[in-house]
Amino acid sequence: MVEVPLEPSGAPGDPRIFYSFGATDYLDGIAADVVGNAYVLVAGRSELVRITPAGEATTVAAADDGLNVPASLAFGTRSTAHRTLYVTNFSLPIFTPAPTPGVLAFDVPHPGPPLP
Repeated sequence: MVEVPLEPSGAPGDPRIFYSFGATDYLDGIAADVVGNAYVLVAGRSELVRITPAGEATTVAAADDGLNVPASLAFGTRSTAHRTLYVTNFSLPIFTPAPTPGVLAFDVPHPGPPLP
């Protein structure tokens, strides 16, 4: 993952590598919460990973939680806190021997950004 800071003028600053995944992890979806955590879908490992602003990674959910080649994610509006991440399983038979397409919900500690 690459971070590009914004200068006070609004111009892009110098990019830096924020976090490195493996070559076959196949990232497919990212969302951020209000405190700067990035939630990343790692399709190649069927994981939802949280990367903190300090660059620390934690697996939030994995195949045992129902993920099967996850592809997209978004914060929802199920509660006023907006602390639910909805994740779709891409789950095509060419990518997995036991496809389980669907939409899963995971509660996280901090809400997503406010909706317009």
